[in-house]
Amino acid sequence: MRPDPRARPAGNVRCAVCHGAAIDALPCPGCRTVVHADCRTDLGRCPTLGCGAAREVPAPPRIGPTRRGVVALVVVGLALVALPLAVAAQVLASSERLRAVVATGRLQALDFDRAWCEDVVAAARPIQAALEAHRRERGVYPASLHDLVPRHLPALPSPRDRGWSYARDPARGYLLLVTTLHWVSSFDALLFWPGPYPDADWRRRGHVVFEVDGWRYVVGGSGLFKGSGALPLPERQ
Repeated sequence: MRPDPRARPAGNVRCAVCHGAAIDALPCPGCRTVVHADCRTDLGRCPTLGCGAAREVPAPPRIGPTRRGVVALVVVGLALVALPLAVAAQVLASSERLRAVVATGRLQALDFDRAWCEDVVAAARPIQAALEAHRRERGVYPASLHDLVPRHLPALPSPRDRGWSYARDPARGYLLLVTTLHWVSSFDALLFWPGPYPDADWRRRGHVVFEVDGWRYVVGGSGLFKGSGALPLPERQ
């Protein structure tokens, strides 16, 4: 019976390459020369000259990632970095509050609530119409919003959770505002002042300014009523 070339050697047989004990060695399938698997891999062929099995010895396995694998890892790594950056950029592009924070470094701009401002502006429209009616009738704006009731308004509407502040301004007509987000000595202000607004000057003085339907929301608006060039401090109505 023909011997099985895959049978393991017995006795004191040694590797034909390193001459070490042929433990865990297999004979060559062509000439049955015993060689360790590692030795045959390092040599790249059967050590017996002329053995036809030399062509059958597989090339040593590649150790480490292939070039394609490295490229795939780089692509995945870039995707893991780029995706959060893209999401953050999208959020930043869609949020005027975040843009204002980035532009000015003032975290208070995150408190800007456009929906609340729009509600206040809507509540102010009857008051502004009554102010103009009073001016057409008497030539000047009233000294107080209460002067509009009841001739031009049945009652003075109140903004949500706040009260109106109003001052007659001989140079600009009048100033109507609502203060919000009070701190110890400062507040934000949503105000209407017949334009044009000095937005550029306010920003140079460190304020963040948002435009809301012809009004201005000024972060740190209390600073507009302090120091030189300040607005007249309106009276709470």
